[in-house]
Amino acid sequence: MSRGFKNKVTVLRDCKSYFEKIGSNSAVCMGNFDGVHLGHVKLIETLISIAKKEGVLSLVLTFEPHSREVITGKKVKRLTPAEEKVNLIKTLSPDVVVVHTFSRELASYKAERFFVEILVGMLKASVIVLGPDSKFGMGGAGDRNLLEQLGSKYAVKVIDVPPFEIDDVIVSSSIIKDLLFAGKVSEVPKFLGRYYQISGKVIRGTGTGTNMGYPTANLEPDEILLPLEGVYAGAGCVEDKVYPAAIHIGERKTFKGSFTVEVHLIGREKSTPLYGETLKISFFERLRDIKCFENMEQLKSSIENDVKLASNLFLSIVKKDYTSLKIL
Repeated sequence: MSRGFKNKVTVLRDCKSYFEKIGSNSAVCMGNFDGVHLGHVKLIETLISIAKKEGVLSLVLTFEPHSREVITGKKVKRLTPAEEKVNLIKTLSPDVVVVHTFSRELASYKAERFFVEILVGMLKASVIVLGPDSKFGMGGAGDRNLLEQLGSKYAVKVIDVPPFEIDDVIVSSSIIKDLLFAGKVSEVPKFLGRYYQISGKVIRGTGTGTNMGYPTANLEPDEILLPLEGVYAGAGCVEDKVYPAAIHIGERKTFKGSFTVEVHLIGREKSTPLYGETLKISFFERLRDIKCFENMEQLKSSIENDVKLASNLFLSIVKKDYTSLKIL
């Protein structure tokens, strides 16, 4: 490489910073990278390999906010918050990650202008590694064919990476979202490469769980996609400790309550509440639908069974490979 960072990944907040602070030739791949799933991993690993062969820096260009939010004006339910996305990309060890602001102005750039001013001008791209369905420029006009034409015109290598498939299914953020919408969280790691996670601040609840002997942390989740309503087995990470968890997502039907995300951390012996703490949870399996129970005894019996199932599943996963939890 012309200037190596060894295992350190440099994160920059815009393309101009790369030009001003580094300015070396680069191999670039770009996208929203929502979820940083196994398809993204394959693309970035290919980028790094090509960059080493070409003697240039490997550079991952991603955007915040999500480009679709800017173009449509509607919030996108994402698989990963911005900070987590960058951290996941960093674990793959490209030389540089550039998180560029996606604005209405940038969305108005025609494809050739984006190519010349951003990719070649600011990022010094001598190689562009193109993932499946990669598009750029106003209206997404910069598709594979146009990129190859521009590459030929400006002496930039364009390398097309085919879709990454698992069991004849192309890995994509959409496939993962479909599984989450259906509550099929146990199938998500196959494509995501880890258990699906959400995080958020613990807020004050009603205390009903505590009164029944199953205290819950009520979560105010980040603005990311929640799985289908139901009761789930998973893991919770708080105060640097990991616990088995029984997770409730949806209305509190027995008490005619509002929509909540409640987490019972199994085996947490402290009686002090977690208000204000950040709680991260991973989803292993959907246990059941949310039900309206006739009385407290039925509810308590069901929760007891949920906790037992969640504990056993946690133990079976830990026995296989504790690192597979991948709690960040």
